[in-house]
Amino acid sequence: MYRIFLMLMLFTGAKVNAQMTAAQKFHWDADTAAVFSVKSLPVWDLIKETGKWNEISNGYVQSVTVMGDHPNQTRVVKFADGKERKDLVAQYQPEYKMIVLKLAAPLPAGIKEGVMAFYVTNKEAGGSELRITIVVKGEDVPKAALVEELKQEAAAYLKGVSARVSGK
Repeated sequence: MYRIFLMLMLFTGAKVNAQMTAAQKFHWDADTAAVFSVKSLPVWDLIKETGKWNEISNGYVQSVTVMGDHPNQTRVVKFADGKERKDLVAQYQPEYKMIVLKLAAPLPAGIKEGVMAFYVTNKEAGGSELRITIVVKGEDVPKAALVEELKQEAAAYLKGVSARVSGK
């Protein structure tokens, strides 16, 4: 009986559903990186403490106040221009040298979500790379303004880390 059942299963078509939905193509609103001549660990050491990012922001960030512990940190970032923003550390994975920040408040009118992700990787030819990616969901005009603002912030971090790594 078992053989008959097995043969029926093999020779008859049965509809099979995948357990995952189809992969969707993901689009970053901004993707910027800097390559350093040192391995990834010294670069990671500079960014792993999100409460000290004012030190690597090249003057762009005035102060960072951290509430809670990893992985559920909340940060209040005060910028040099007087603005203030609250971020949530959505992912903190030191084993992958990755930090993902979700912008919490205030989000500009028309913005549903803002995310900045920081990745440190070793390069095959030696050295390392710090990559910062930005995704913003919302209406076109406020989205463009927020992406530009976050790109300036990312550039400040890259410049500050570069200065620290190179010893300048």
